[in-house]
Amino acid sequence: MVDPARYRQLFAAGAREQLQALGEALTAAGPPDLGALRRAWHSLKGMSATMGFEDLARQAHAAEEALRGQPPLPASAFELSARTARAFEAALLASEPPPPTTPTLGEEISDRSHLPASVSVPAEDLMALAHQLAELRALLPSPMHRRLGRLQDGVQRLLLLPAGALVPGLRVALAEAARQLGREVQLTFEGEDLRLGRATLELLAVPLQHLLRNAAAHGIELPAQRGERGKPVQGRIRVTFRVDGTMAQVSVEDDGAGVPLERLHDALGAHSPGLAALSVERLDLAPFLCRPGLSTSTRLSETAGRGIGLDAVQVAMHRHGGRLSLTTEPGRGTRVTLEAPLSLHVTPCLLARRDGVLYAVPMGAAERIPTRAEGEPRDEPSLMLRAADGTVTGLGVDELLGRLDAVFQPLPPGFDAGGTFLGVALTRQGEPVLLLRPGHHLPGPRAPARSL
Repeated sequence: MVDPARYRQLFAAGAREQLQALGEALTAAGPPDLGALRRAWHSLKGMSATMGFEDLARQAHAAEEALRGQPPLPASAFELSARTARAFEAALLASEPPPPTTPTLGEEISDRSHLPASVSVPAEDLMALAHQLAELRALLPSPMHRRLGRLQDGVQRLLLLPAGALVPGLRVALAEAARQLGREVQLTFEGEDLRLGRATLELLAVPLQHLLRNAAAHGIELPAQRGERGKPVQGRIRVTFRVDGTMAQVSVEDDGAGVPLERLHDALGAHSPGLAALSVERLDLAPFLCRPGLSTSTRLSETAGRGIGLDAVQVAMHRHGGRLSLTTEPGRGTRVTLEAPLSLHVTPCLLARRDGVLYAVPMGAAERIPTRAEGEPRDEPSLMLRAADGTVTGLGVDELLGRLDAVFQPLPPGFDAGGTFLGVALTRQGEPVLLLRPGHHLPGPRAPARSL
């Protein structure tokens, strides 16, 4: 069983981040950023409701409602945000335990029973140590590499929690939304034993609550509607945790009605680019659905209709180097996937060079290195790579350079819009290496060897 105090810590960390965003928006030069204010109060409302803090949830809802409408808004709306933010700060301070008392040196000497059984170390310090160990490990020869690996594993275990630590809070969030909306929903999880860094879990906690509420509000139909459509009366939502390179991936998939594309057309307007492609199967709809203020809901409630939920999720993910994607199949359901940077991950990979640039592929994705046929150009070795969906692709490179174990950092937002790369690292000589996502092709003039 997960310690309930841990959920309070997660709530406090998330709430403080939203309060910081509120403060920046309220004190910035020029008109306050209404989008940032609305997103922050929407997040604080959902987080408070999930924790059962009904009074805080009501206050956040009132502050959010005061910011609705077209600018310019009255000064009282922003004054209410400031007062409510102070109330949240006071509530957080009141809920934090007093710092533990530390015995003096004299007391330790006179009575060993006064020695503390444990000490508190900031997670940030452990994280920095773990990163330094991982980078040092990649630079040292094999004997020291193995010893540092054991030490690194020990530090890493202190920083990791099972993804299942999020499960109780997610169940509460969905149960509350389903009750309000009159839905019957079965929630299942896959990969909850996967261990992720605390920072990664804290980043995912609130966005996942948003996605579950959205699935109940926009995806899962009412029991009577599901019966008429030949579906089980109880809707189904599945949350799956996995790791892909340097990113933690979490998908939320429902068997509901899917995104109403006609209503989305109407909400976006006739002059929005890309509308003609909306009927394309498996198109990522996130760029359309995450526009500020857009909503496909036909009615306004505490759960839906404000056009804030997905926008808030996307902003939160992008702020920390993550991303959101969404695909739908009308009548059959919707799948939303979050990608968040792993707090720490050493990736064993195969290093290659092409056109003077160093690339790496995850070692587990390398199926084989084909034997050259007689007469094949000497500068065209090919790697056979298997992607997560089972697709095998041949990749042409100039030179294979052996194995590299490295800590890959996420790429800056906007650097790789096509999702071709999983991260970037440095070799011992300081050269940058791009980690290729299996199933994608390297940029440049050379065509891929073949696809099977």
